[in-house]
Amino acid sequence: MTEEQGDYALDRHFINIIDASNSEETTASNILKSKSFELVHSENSPQSVRKCSKRIPNTSSQEHYRQEREMTSIVGTYQHESNENLDEYFKAVGMLKATKNECGVPYIPRKLMCMSSPRLEISNHDDKWTIRTITMIRMAEVTFTLGEEYEEYMPTGVILKNVTTLEGDNLVTVSVGPNNSKVLRKYEITKDGVVLIMTHEKSGQIGKRYFKRL
Repeated sequence: MTEEQGDYALDRHFINIIDASNSEETTASNILKSKSFELVHSENSPQSVRKCSKRIPNTSSQEHYRQEREMTSIVGTYQHESNENLDEYFKAVGMLKATKNECGVPYIPRKLMCMSSPRLEISNHDDKWTIRTITMIRMAEVTFTLGEEYEEYMPTGVILKNVTTLEGDNLVTVSVGPNNSKVLRKYEITKDGVVLIMTHEKSGQIGKRYFKRL
């Protein structure tokens, strides 16, 4: 076979391939436009498959419940890191110290508390809860049963009547002084630790102490 004959045969071969390809493309195009393909495509599209292939966690399982409790449990030891509006909060509480039976925080104890960096310990055994606040000067400890009234002795000599409840994973204590002044203390759990939010009912002042989990 001459070189020209070989080139002619090769050209005819490619022409046949192109013709066949065009015919296949036409057929494929017709198939893609058909209603049957649209129906099948919509039911079996990759997006549908991906959506259905996601694993749905069994939130009702005991293992899932245990893991959630472990992740959010407030029980633990925490170290104080910072304050927010604490002095103003103590000033508001201190405005009521006109008599020995009223709650109040004198100037020097107030400043010492603002400067302190306590360690916070929260523990739970059966129905008993214990909160310890430990500084270099003193340790304050209260033990209680949720929903039951108990007494808390303050450094100033004032006795508070407290009731603590569990709201979600947060401990909330409502304290009432001898003059019926109320203070709300909420130990709010965060991803890094606990925020102690103290609200003085009469003045509306809110002080916060931030603790990091150890």
